[in-house]
Amino acid sequence: MGRRQLSAHLPYVVAVVGVGAVGVSMIAQLCAELERTELRDVQIFAFDASGHFGPGVAYQMDLEHVLLNRTAANMSALAEDPSHFAAWLERMAYPAGHADEHLQRALFGHYLQDTLRVTAARAERHGVEVTLVSSRIDRVQPCDGGFSLHRGRQSWRADRVVMCTGNLRSRHYEHLRGEPGYHASPYPLYDLVKRIPRTARVGIIGSRLSAVDAAVNLRERGHTGPLALLSRQGWLPSVQGAAQPGAPLRWCTPERVAALSARQGGRLSYRTVLRLGLKELSLATGRRFSVKVRKPSHVDAVSLLRRDAGEAASQPQRWQAAFVALNGVIAQLWDVLSDADKRRFRERDFSRFMALRVSIPLKNAQRLLDMFDSGELRLHAGLQQVTKSDDVFIAQFRNQAKEHFDAIVNCTGAENDLTHTDNSPWRQMMCDGFVRAHALGGVDVDFHSSEALRADGMPLEGLFVVGNLTTGKHLFCSVLDLNIHSCLRVSRQIVGHIADKIRSENHVPPSGPTSMSLERAEVHGVGIS
Repeated sequence: MGRRQLSAHLPYVVAVVGVGAVGVSMIAQLCAELERTELRDVQIFAFDASGHFGPGVAYQMDLEHVLLNRTAANMSALAEDPSHFAAWLERMAYPAGHADEHLQRALFGHYLQDTLRVTAARAERHGVEVTLVSSRIDRVQPCDGGFSLHRGRQSWRADRVVMCTGNLRSRHYEHLRGEPGYHASPYPLYDLVKRIPRTARVGIIGSRLSAVDAAVNLRERGHTGPLALLSRQGWLPSVQGAAQPGAPLRWCTPERVAALSARQGGRLSYRTVLRLGLKELSLATGRRFSVKVRKPSHVDAVSLLRRDAGEAASQPQRWQAAFVALNGVIAQLWDVLSDADKRRFRERDFSRFMALRVSIPLKNAQRLLDMFDSGELRLHAGLQQVTKSDDVFIAQFRNQAKEHFDAIVNCTGAENDLTHTDNSPWRQMMCDGFVRAHALGGVDVDFHSSEALRADGMPLEGLFVVGNLTTGKHLFCSVLDLNIHSCLRVSRQIVGHIADKIRSENHVPPSGPTSMSLERAEVHGVGIS
């Protein structure tokens, strides 16, 4: 079959805003879909304000102990090729046997850069041009059936726009921004360790992955001053070893969840969803899984870390494999909860869930335990606020205790409150009514299509949002695995729209459902993960 193309006066343009890991996945999978369907004469503009296309913040060049929290064999930018990264390592002659290890995060950044380069070169041979634009975008507006994107006096036209902008700038502890000794982010760590005096008393706000990265790498680079993790809840992440076995779903398949919720008016209770998840975890382990046993409130977090590390070193943690398998249905489980149950989970159980679900590599867990045992590192729960008086930072806790620090590193979670952001173009699109904030965080989007919802609640056709800014709608969007599947769905919708546009331009009446309607049918289908 000959290649299909648009007429000369109707070139098709796709804009991808933000080219970190999610943006690379979006471009790579869109180009693959265009090649598969033999569509050509498509222009893809890829915008990134940093000018560093591919790694983003998460996978930028950094110190050797900044590790992936999944093994290389389970990392990929392509939804339909989960071993893509492992195959790339093999082509790059990386030492054999490392696919089941937690490698440096920067190595995955190199892979993303190379994937983008190869994608662009291959796309050009098939009539698709990928243009990288080192620019931020200040404004996105609907215009003539498509969109206009602006930065100052520059503007670009696009038929479809995919926003892959990552997290908003954190506004946590904004009152400390600009204070000497305050670091709003730990990344890149090679810069952080140079800016903090080695003997300084350092308070690290948070106790999850970023906080672990900060503590481990400060110590590994010779920091001798006392370090403290300052946490509201006091949880530490669980620990995973190298290889993880597969864990096929039985109780939480998309079909089963859809059938159960259909019988109950489209909703499932929080208790039902929790029971379904616990059944999957119990099935994977071969015995009853208890959240209270995994993270009991009466045991200190360091003891739990020690137990987790010992178990991870001795055998695969099958319950963690079940958690990974639940990625394919977690958004669906979240969607069938009532708004009240969603708020309950966010307020009461989210921290415990994240401590269980988002684990750290065994190597870094052992380094952390060494620091706790030597007294170089402490964990202090119940953090309420951090202020600065003269040249000293003062951390205050629920038990009225206070601690003094010379430096503070903010490692709190992602900022996703769209109502208070100063980030353009989100601020401008909110003011214009083109997008609206979700009550539970981020941008409100259509659950199935990932199109942004306007202020009136209707989808803005052709403006897609993928990544952690959809957390209110999809809950768990901080893992690449879920985002690359969203990118695949969006790419298929865009290709469907191109095919419809070609048919319209050529005045070809559809003999059945159009490719776009077929694509929407697939996107809305129960079995899509």
